[in-house]
Amino acid sequence: MNYLKFDLGHQQQGKLVKILIKGNAANVRLLDHKNMFNYEHDHEFTSVSTFAQTALTELRIPREEHWFVVVDMKGVRKAEGRVDATVSVV
Repeated sequence: MNYLKFDLGHQQQGKLVKILIKGNAANVRLLDHKNMFNYEHDHEFTSVSTFAQTALTELRIPREEHWFVVVDMKGVRKAEGRVDATVSVV
């Protein structure tokens, strides 16, 4: 599975994660450490997620934890071309 992975490290609850998408529309997923492992090993996982069609997407850190952002095109119709992303925490 092709995806972009961003390790946000340990983050405090309420921090804002800004994801700038370039190219194709994509799924944007915010996963804790356990769910990142499950995602990478094709196991069931839960995440804070959205489908990003616009350039800027924002998600809030739901609790203090080690977090990751994944950008993928799994299940996206017309997933042609590439997707790139930059991620920042404010």
